[in-house]
Amino acid sequence: MKQEPVEIAIKADKGNVILAFNRNVDHIEMEPENALQIAEAITNYAFECKEGVLPVGETLKASLVEKHREKLIPRITLMLSGMEQLSNGQKSLKIVDAMCSEVFS
Repeated sequence: MKQEPVEIAIKADKGNVILAFNRNVDHIEMEPENALQIAEAITNYAFECKEGVLPVGETLKASLVEKHREKLIPRITLMLSGMEQLSNGQKSLKIVDAMCSEVFS
């Protein structure tokens, strides 16, 4: 017996992200594109709950940049204090590695 597709409604309400389903489910199987769309919607509503507005293009990007910048500036400042003996190339490599580690992990 084939079940009807699961419908997911996503919204922000009283500071929380709500996922509402059209029926009881114990798991959901979906195509990767659908998963990406749902993840984007959840992220947008989480941003709205935290910041009070839905992100729009550059707003979300700017928020993510600022979040990483707040972590990276003290970290790189500390790193630089121990790099006096390294060449500029070595310093650059270490800084880029630290930045990539922060942004992509």
